[in-house]
Amino acid sequence: MIRRKHRIFWAVLCMACLSSCLEKLDDEYLYTFTGETVMDYLKNRPETYSSFSRILVRANVSSLLATRGSYTCFAPTNEAFDDYFRQMGIAGPDALTDEEAQKLVYGHLLSRSYLTTDLSEGAIPVANMNDRYLMVSFQTINDTTLAVLINKKSQIILKDAIQVNGVVHTMNQVLSPSNSLLPDLMAENPEISIFTEALFLTGLSDSIRRYMDEEWEPMPYIKQKKSYRTRARQPEKRYYGYTALVEPDEVYKANQINSLDDLKAYAKAVNDRMYPDDHGQYDEDWTNPRNPLNRFVSYHLLPRTIYYNNFYCRLGTVSGCESYDFFETLNHTLIRTCNANGISINRSFTMPETGMRHNGINGVKVQPWRSDIYEQSAINGIYHYINGILVYDETVRDGVLNERIRIDLAGLLPEMMNNNLRAGNDRLAHTVFAFDDSYFDDLSASKDTRIFYQSVMLGEVHYQQDAFFFEGVYDVTLRLPPVPEGVYEVRVGIRGVNLYGIAQFYVDSQPCGIPLDLSVYGHPWGWPAWDDGHINWEEDYYVDPSGNLMYLPDVSASLDKSYRNKGFMRGPAGVCMWPNQTVNRQFRWYRAQYRKIVVTMNLTEGESHYLRIKSVLEDDDKQGMIDYIELCPKSIYDAEGGEDIY
Repeated sequence: MIRRKHRIFWAVLCMACLSSCLEKLDDEYLYTFTGETVMDYLKNRPETYSSFSRILVRANVSSLLATRGSYTCFAPTNEAFDDYFRQMGIAGPDALTDEEAQKLVYGHLLSRSYLTTDLSEGAIPVANMNDRYLMVSFQTINDTTLAVLINKKSQIILKDAIQVNGVVHTMNQVLSPSNSLLPDLMAENPEISIFTEALFLTGLSDSIRRYMDEEWEPMPYIKQKKSYRTRARQPEKRYYGYTALVEPDEVYKANQINSLDDLKAYAKAVNDRMYPDDHGQYDEDWTNPRNPLNRFVSYHLLPRTIYYNNFYCRLGTVSGCESYDFFETLNHTLIRTCNANGISINRSFTMPETGMRHNGINGVKVQPWRSDIYEQSAINGIYHYINGILVYDETVRDGVLNERIRIDLAGLLPEMMNNNLRAGNDRLAHTVFAFDDSYFDDLSASKDTRIFYQSVMLGEVHYQQDAFFFEGVYDVTLRLPPVPEGVYEVRVGIRGVNLYGIAQFYVDSQPCGIPLDLSVYGHPWGWPAWDDGHINWEEDYYVDPSGNLMYLPDVSASLDKSYRNKGFMRGPAGVCMWPNQTVNRQFRWYRAQYRKIVVTMNLTEGESHYLRIKSVLEDDDKQGMIDYIELCPKSIYDAEGGEDIY
């Protein structure tokens, strides 16, 4: 009798749940296909795709491509599969195991639809279903036709076949990316033999071998209390990634470096100038981080995967200003990347109004992918050719890095790029991710902290169109980026929101100033209220050609001074709400966007420094945020005429 009652109870409960689900079913899912799905398209053309269709069925993927969704399918022809099976020594589709079939199919599918007009040189922003990124390159054929290549060798021969649930691109070769780890892939390329010899001699090859963190476990679901437009997703895996910036042998030879011994001598000459206290102490100790060759090679290695189109973020850059980023290398120094006629590394800052470079430092350029026989994308990273010698020397330390260093918080954490979580330059989707601190090496948080990252917030006043938020009684500490030794202002970029609470900032465990009310806008520091009677509409403001209300220059300068006197700065002028907008959308003109000068202090090169933000309210509903970090040297903020507004 008891069992019967239990069965009745569960039956009633299931019916109630089903009824509730049906009531809440969104109308967008009540959809009837009126054309071909991706799977229909392939099945209906057996003369071209019969091999691929059979493998899709074997892999139990055919039903997926026959349902609602938005997919990109790179579909090899029958001839392409014939060549592939012959090269692999496989009899045909039926000789594949279920696992082999699934892996092969997943390598050709993306869970988002991309036309060829959406593709640019570098990685497609969304990984394929094997969690690998497909690389796009372009090649001119017969001096007239521009071919689109995937992973260098597979050409799209029929593009943009749009179906009701995605798009099909026909390929002349099966996609088969390398499964090598990065150092082993580099060792296969004779064009970079000198650098690769140095990589293995220093033991740094062992530092770029990790692929997946097998010990990391996905965290329990974290529910956000505030609205972020969409439900937060949890990362399912934690990958490592690496980038190597490599001089090919021809670049070395153009600089009279013809062998590994020549490279050792070059590295020693630089090292003896930069680190005179180490002179002669570690010259033969190749695996020591203070060895000259080790320092040289490690400056070329970054603990994150950076594809060609992700060296800088273009989102929210004012027209006429450089898009740029800073990234930490394995020897704990920075490189600067920017969009100067392609991608430049360690090129000094360009002022928008003059176009003049500080110190005339051009740096080196990253070369676009070459469509030749050498694969550059490994299972755990990528290597890029550069056209000159990359070295951390006096020019970089005293010139390139002697500027205001601004880094988006998502750009500061390598895990965001290694796991394709950072918004980057992709504006196709809005996503929210939830984390605990086990996901990051350089960020720690209390157990009462809920961490959220919101990407691609077009129209929001956030640097690079994304932001990290902390909910609850939060207490978050992060490692600051390494900079050359000197006196710096440590600043944080913040957007005031009325949902935010009150936070105390610390640097290296020392409290900095009084707690900050993150909900306020610019009024406490001098921004005039619209209705306080202090605005002289005829004298203080003007309307620009786009209809925007603007301060006159002398009033603007007075406002800057008022902010700084109270330990704050207005938002930067080189950043805007919408991508590539003109100056009338600068953060400088939004009272909610500001910079807090946390502390002025000496930062020691080679030592780690930490920034902490802690809620001072016992309120689980309050939020806090850090949009970006600025480290500004005294030579810039105390310069004659003051710091630039960008």
